[in-house]
Amino acid sequence: MTVMAMWTPIKNIFSINQAFAPYESKGVSLMGPKAKYFMLNMGFCMAGVYKVYYMGIIPFSAEDWISLVQHHP
Repeated sequence: MTVMAMWTPIKNIFSINQAFAPYESKGVSLMGPKAKYFMLNMGFCMAGVYKVYYMGIIPFSAEDWISLVQHHP
């Protein structure tokens, strides 16, 4: 479920043209609605990253990387 919180918006971003295909006609610009659709999906993706961060899955602090530091006696 957590992965889907980021995967679905990314999938939607890559299929913007297919999502708006039924609404295309000559003389009508869909750039504004496509930009809003893109921004909303980016927001949903950032919400997924925020959720994963607070679950502790994404390593951000120095303590998360301490096992990679080599100790020389």
